[in-house]
Amino acid sequence: MRRFLGFLALALTFAMAMGCATNGGKAKASTPTGQPDKGIAARLTGKTWLLAGYAPDKAFFPLEPEHGTTAMLILKPDGSLGGSTGWNEFSGSWAARREGPKGECPVTFRIVKSSKEPTPNDIAERFDRDVQRLLVKSVKLKEAKDSFVLLDAAGKIILRFIFRKDGAF
Repeated sequence: MRRFLGFLALALTFAMAMGCATNGGKAKASTPTGQPDKGIAARLTGKTWLLAGYAPDKAFFPLEPEHGTTAMLILKPDGSLGGSTGWNEFSGSWAARREGPKGECPVTFRIVKSSKEPTPNDIAERFDRDVQRLLVKSVKLKEAKDSFVLLDAAGKIILRFIFRKDGAF
């Protein structure tokens, strides 16, 4: 029995070392990281998504991209992202897992770089800050035809993006 336990401990140590060696020495995270699910990535990447609404507090505010905002988001198949609030540009990463039973999929966004251009007033400053904050706060994504919404942990819609084939703002 002692010999068997010693062998088991050695085998487990070897397996753990091989797992770390094949993953760059890092343990796999339980949250979605790295490249997005291929099905979701195929539907969401290669497009410029225009911000069409957001919920900075309790109320959701619909926005018309041609009238008042040029905020947008570009998701790339390699898990990177780029975007703009209309004043500041940002970049980072995104990942999504497979779609769940309600057509929602767990998603994470991370902003690693953001420009710091001055905004014209306090309202624009808050909008700029809120869009980036809400993107990072998003935990689920739900797709529709030529649009998607991002939801917070309570299931509340906090951001809505649309795609226009002509790419016009």
